[in-house]
Amino acid sequence: MPYQNTYHSSLATDNQVYSPDCDKKYFYYESIQVKVNTTGYYSFRSYSGLDVYGLIYRKSFNPLDPSENQFSADDDSESNLQFRLNIRLTGDMTYVLVVTTNQIIQKRAFSVVALGDSHVTFKPISKYMYTFAM
Repeated sequence: MPYQNTYHSSLATDNQVYSPDCDKKYFYYESIQVKVNTTGYYSFRSYSGLDVYGLIYRKSFNPLDPSENQFSADDDSESNLQFRLNIRLTGDMTYVLVVTTNQIIQKRAFSVVALGDSHVTFKPISKYMYTFAM
């Protein structure tokens, strides 16, 4: 039987923003540290009223270079414009899950459900870690 863990949060005005293509279009995002106890296969699925996009990074996420350390990404593999990331994670590695939208500056609650071979630990990364002028 797989383990299941859920993370609840929201994209709001106090979230960080980034521009994936440096084109002056800004998107709210939340970065969440993810750790697993056991190397194996895991599925991360979003639930929200927004069209959310999920990205997984190895070790860290750099909003000034969103392609750096990117491991996996998904947009609409689940119904209702939700993401589903099915990936193999290593037990001794730190990952960062970034949840964002496909619409500029949208706000709303979201949940991420993780299913996998062991317990998944979610830890929000400081919303104020990166600051830059818009």
